[in-house]
Amino acid sequence: MKHYLLIGIFAAVVFIGSTQVVYACSCVPPMPGETLKSQVKKSKTNATAIFIGTVMSVRYSDETMNGTPVKRYAKLKVERSWKGPTTEFIEIESANVCCLCGIEFNEGQRWIVYSNSNDPNSLSASSCSRTYQVKGKSLDERYLGKARKIKKSSK
Repeated sequence: MKHYLLIGIFAAVVFIGSTQVVYACSCVPPMPGETLKSQVKKSKTNATAIFIGTVMSVRYSDETMNGTPVKRYAKLKVERSWKGPTTEFIEIESANVCCLCGIEFNEGQRWIVYSNSNDPNSLSASSCSRTYQVKGKSLDERYLGKARKIKKSSK
């Protein structure tokens, strides 16, 4: 009987003592065998905005978690837009702390952005969307249709 009691106490100590808070970004992957065309079509339907742009600057929120800014704001110069704003510059918000599905936008990078924001005036993007860094021509462009004209800002 003592043997079972000791095993029970040991197991309880191991399980209780090893409890940790875990943060994770968990995205739903495309269905097996789903074509790129189908993925782009679904993402276009669900997106608030879709555009390609180059990161001009990055700023961070004042709010922090363990000393790290919670949000990252990237200002992009828009080259082409398929949905949402057609302004020359767009600011996009993304999480900046571990495991909250943020995107690490950096100056000079080109991105195709799929924003799924509820508010079209405050766009955000996550790594769970089809947002990705582009080198050359985006694979998605052939399925997005004709891009809209960008309104150049007057200086």
